[in-house]
Amino acid sequence: MEITIATILGVLIGGGILWLFYIRPLETRLKTAVSTKSTLYKKADSLTNKVASLNSEHQRDQSSLAAAEIEISQLQNQLKRESNHTDRLETENDTLHQQMAAVSNRNKQLQESLKTAYQETVLLKNEKQNINKQLTLTKIEHERMEERRVGRQEVAVILHTRGLAYHLQNNQEQLQALKTQVTDIHQHLIESADIRHQLQQTEEKLNEAERELATLYRNSDPLRQINGIGPVYAERLHKADIHTIPDLAALTSAVLETKIGVLEVAQTDSWITQAKEMINTKQGRPAGSSNAGSPTLIYD
Repeated sequence: MEITIATILGVLIGGGILWLFYIRPLETRLKTAVSTKSTLYKKADSLTNKVASLNSEHQRDQSSLAAAEIEISQLQNQLKRESNHTDRLETENDTLHQQMAAVSNRNKQLQESLKTAYQETVLLKNEKQNINKQLTLTKIEHERMEERRVGRQEVAVILHTRGLAYHLQNNQEQLQALKTQVTDIHQHLIESADIRHQLQQTEEKLNEAERELATLYRNSDPLRQINGIGPVYAERLHKADIHTIPDLAALTSAVLETKIGVLEVAQTDSWITQAKEMINTKQGRPAGSSNAGSPTLIYD
């Protein structure tokens, strides 16, 4: 009986010790494992949702990138068309300049001819006046000889009068030809004015095409959207492997000056600030706000 009681007590004590030092810690570890498993499941669900959200944003970014590539392709095609149009206008402008130079030379020649014609006209008018005077004197002499009834002298005077009349008629024909030539010269001067007007219109069209071409260049290069970056600075940035707004926003003023050369500090700071503001505006956040935890958008 005493042995049985001792055995039972030993079993009870052994079971208590076993529960205290083995089963209880095991239960505690089991509860901890279950709690950890629940936490891991929750984290897995959160990560799954975050991955789905990132995939959705990635798809939207891909769609935006495809649309931007299509727009860039359209701008490049339009740029090619404008370049061809500009080349045609420049060719037409060169042709008009050549025509204008030829017209200018022709105009000088016509002015010289006009001057010569005016001089010849004055000489012919003076000669006509002299002939009229001689004719008047001849008529007077003829009248006197008519009064004296000198036959032979009368015939000589008539012949001389006819010669003067014939010479006067020739001078009148030459004067008429000179007047016609003067009219032609005036007509050429009017045509020269029309060509000069066409040349002015062509130059205006060429200037307008150059402005449109500059606008297309500015729109096709994202760096040109930054105030203060023109074609020269844009080329230097591209040579330094800085092609996009994010590339510029990721730099500091010191690094940027090292890449493209020493510039004014305020100028480089302004470029970087504008680039960051454009990225924040593209992401829908106000300038200066934190972007921690948000995916980076592709800015083309």
